[in-house]
Amino acid sequence: MNAEVIGGNESVLVVDDDPLVRSAVVAVLESHGYRVLDAASGEEALAFLEARGKAVDLLVVDIVLSGMNGRELARRAQSIHPTKVLYTSGHTAGVLECHGFDEDDKKLLRKAFTPRALCAKVRAMLDEPALVIAACG
Repeated sequence: MNAEVIGGNESVLVVDDDPLVRSAVVAVLESHGYRVLDAASGEEALAFLEARGKAVDLLVVDIVLSGMNGRELARRAQSIHPTKVLYTSGHTAGVLECHGFDEDDKKLLRKAFTPRALCAKVRAMLDEPALVIAACG
């Protein structure tokens, strides 16, 4: 059975300091209809989000970036505009644990992933209900 890869038209910001990985992810997502933006660092991504003035639908970020790690980027990005986050990594389980992840984390996509796996994970993340935080009072 050859299941069709489902795309979308949502906005996705891809942050990876490896230009080959970043361009491959961008190309795959664009070919499936997503509006893709990209940044080579956490600092570049934050500057872009601040200048953009509106949220992206999904942030796809490498866990280990030079300068600012993926978790810190996500935390800071969400303080600008709430957004869903998909983390990527090609590192070992030990490195993942140092960054607060385990092998089964549903918000983690392990490198090297296939275009089909990337699109499936992106679609699943986008289709998850948004987390609503109610104010207590």
